[in-house]
Amino acid sequence: MIVWRTKSNNYDVASARYRTVYPAWFIDRHLGIDSRFVSGRTSARMLNQLGNDTRNAIVFAKHFSRADRVLATRAKARGARIVWDQCDNLFAKQTRSKRDNPEIVAAAIELFDALVFPTATLRAVFVDHGFPADRCHVVADAMIAGEDELAALAWADERVRFFPRLPLWPARRGWRRPVPASLDTALPPKRGERLVWFGAAGSKFGRTGVGLLADLVPALNALHADRPLDLLLVTNDAEACAAAMAGAALPWHFLRWSVAGAIAAVRSADACLLPAGGDAFSATKSANRVLMAAANGIPAVTSRHPSIAGFEAGFFIPEGDDWLPAIAAALNARRDGAGAAARSKLLAPAFGAEAIAQAWAAILGLDRDLGRAA
Repeated sequence: MIVWRTKSNNYDVASARYRTVYPAWFIDRHLGIDSRFVSGRTSARMLNQLGNDTRNAIVFAKHFSRADRVLATRAKARGARIVWDQCDNLFAKQTRSKRDNPEIVAAAIELFDALVFPTATLRAVFVDHGFPADRCHVVADAMIAGEDELAALAWADERVRFFPRLPLWPARRGWRRPVPASLDTALPPKRGERLVWFGAAGSKFGRTGVGLLADLVPALNALHADRPLDLLLVTNDAEACAAAMAGAALPWHFLRWSVAGAIAAVRSADACLLPAGGDAFSATKSANRVLMAAANGIPAVTSRHPSIAGFEAGFFIPEGDDWLPAIAAALNARRDGAGAAARSKLLAPAFGAEAIAQAWAAILGLDRDLGRAA
């Protein structure tokens, strides 16, 4: 069994989906090895479920506290393989929490069989800070289509077993369980060729989020004057959207974030517009948003970024600061039905389900033929 431990099982958070649920679902589908998902104070029950078996593994996703160190020590004594997965450049954060501190991981480095990162750039940061290169690995975020995302989340929801009841958290429309939200999926009607941006509104640690669209407003206005556009922004901060779109001549709409809402929005798009930051924090981030667009057959316009190095042909990337030609080319490709299959074929060997399952299998020591840990 593989146990994936997170700060919370809130699947609205991208890291909970891409770094635990989707890999676990792929491993189950391709290798026949089951998983469980835990968060909170569940160590005793988790260890009871694990038992004493060298075929088990625990993946600490993103967070690792001193309490987790105790848990990892006890689990390792029972023969479990211990893995830490991190998707953020913690060294670029000005503040760190008790569960978000690389010093705690470094102090417990003897416990870890492997440390996993979604990009080679992020791995290099940790190696440069003294983490052992031979135990640092890269497993990319997955390219996964919308119906598979929802299927994986429903599958995972049945495997949150260590609570007297499933964890709940406040959402805009009351309390909900960690399953894909379906309340916010009604989309505004199109008023032109639709561009979609989606993601977290921003971060205090780097130049990310919807604010990056502000630099693109002049290009969007110029293109809108030639061919009517419609922009849909799917995120969690209406005020940030309004600030980014100040001066926009094209119609734009705010849709409050939910997983199902983002999938619906992407599938309604003629192209996704997803600029990426290049600072120390942003440059280490994964390509999961542009991969989501590609998985759903939608052209993605994005910045040149380390996470897609070698796969630029799968996306529409502007030359310099002139985004207008790249956006127009993406819209034309969607209109003409051109290139979606070729882009998917290019990306699948590195980001597809089987590639992700096999990468994790190598790290976790899983045996494909026997469907168990080696």
